[in-house]
Amino acid sequence: MKILIKVLLVSFFISCKPKSDNKINSIEISDINNKIENCEIIKEHIFSNKNSSDTFKIIYDCNNLEGPMIFQIINNARITIYKKEFLGIQLYDYERPWYLYVTNPKRVEGFDHKKMNKHLTDSLQKADLKYIKSRINNFFDEEKFIKNPLSNIDKDFINQKSLNKIDNDKIIVGFSYKLFEGGGFEIIGYSKKLNKTVLIAGCC
Repeated sequence: MKILIKVLLVSFFISCKPKSDNKINSIEISDINNKIENCEIIKEHIFSNKNSSDTFKIIYDCNNLEGPMIFQIINNARITIYKKEFLGIQLYDYERPWYLYVTNPKRVEGFDHKKMNKHLTDSLQKADLKYIKSRINNFFDEEKFIKNPLSNIDKDFINQKSLNKIDNDKIIVGFSYKLFEGGGFEIIGYSKKLNKTVLIAGCC
């Protein structure tokens, strides 16, 4: 009888013992790590039609600013008239904090950025991500929109292939952006003659 009672008590305590939540935690952590949280930057602006604004939009992963991004222009009829996919790292240029630090002339001769301590590299990485965020936030600044671009752009930068097709086409507004190191840029505009968005100028 005593043996039976002991067996029952042991079984009771085993059944009452909290189950390990390692599996649950690992699933939750995995879900969080794999979760993509979309962020958007949106601006309404005249582009393809002087009588109605188009929607300029950048979609990106809030948790991975160096990762994939999508730039879209959607017209008043909800039709996507331009789409470009790129990586956040393409927003880096010579103003990137990491680049400014490692190229600073104050660095002693023989400076090796590969030997920087972790605290410094982490700090620069945070500054870099902050820089990308500022580039995203300023992507649709008003100064990026150019009225009558074919008349107001240096002829040396105009894309001749496009110009041959849209000669005498009235493009009301161009949009300029850069995704390259060294100050390279592209200017796009909407051609009513071709009924599509075209590259009208670029450099480097």
